[in-house]
Amino acid sequence: MKKALLMATGAAVAASFSAADAQAVDAKAYGWVNKTLMVYDDGESTEFNIADNDRWSTRFGFKGNEKLKNGLTVGVGIEYEVESNSSFSLTQTNEVTQSSTPASIDATFKQRKAVASIGGNFGAVMLGHTQTATDLVTEMNDMAGVFDVFYSRVESLGGGLFFRDTSNSILSSVSIAKSANNFDGNARKDVIRYDTPWVNGVQGRISAAHGGDIDGSVWYKGDIQDLKVKAALGYTAFGNKK
Repeated sequence: MKKALLMATGAAVAASFSAADAQAVDAKAYGWVNKTLMVYDDGESTEFNIADNDRWSTRFGFKGNEKLKNGLTVGVGIEYEVESNSSFSLTQTNEVTQSSTPASIDATFKQRKAVASIGGNFGAVMLGHTQTATDLVTEMNDMAGVFDVFYSRVESLGGGLFFRDTSNSILSSVSIAKSANNFDGNARKDVIRYDTPWVNGVQGRISAAHGGDIDGSVWYKGDIQDLKVKAALGYTAFGNKK
């Protein structure tokens, strides 16, 4: 039986790139280091740890684009993430304290993005490992201005921490991550994705992933009288699921 997931807040196109086009793209390096001081109190102990902020993790990459003579624009992007003591993974059993060493948290190095794109008046087509059409549907529309430390994915900071039974001070098997879900869409996958141009503040996106998942979403951003509004609606049809 196939399953589907609907998410809300508030044309398959094939593309190929010639070697000459790929060589024309001037890619630039970027990156940042994002560390955080985590402090928690679970009712029995209060501890602090220095961790990598999983919300906007330490990463580096290369990206660039080049406008061709025919009016099209080609782009490339590759990005990697480096995390040690992820703020998502730290728990009371592997915390880093002055009197102990972490039990199991090792530094991770993983690919976040490796994608080529081509765009023009028709919109843009992307091919490679990148965000699906529903990724960030419930996350990027947060307009509070504190996106780096607090947004709808609350488990990014402290998701691995376990709840404690105050009656006997025993840690439960339920973590913050297991008790929270922001109903965001599919994350980064190997996909072919098409984004329409923005028209009157509205954009459509559709992607097909390796494995059969089909994602579609509609995005809106604009002003309604004196209010700035951002909203999105996404739908995922999961493939190869029973």
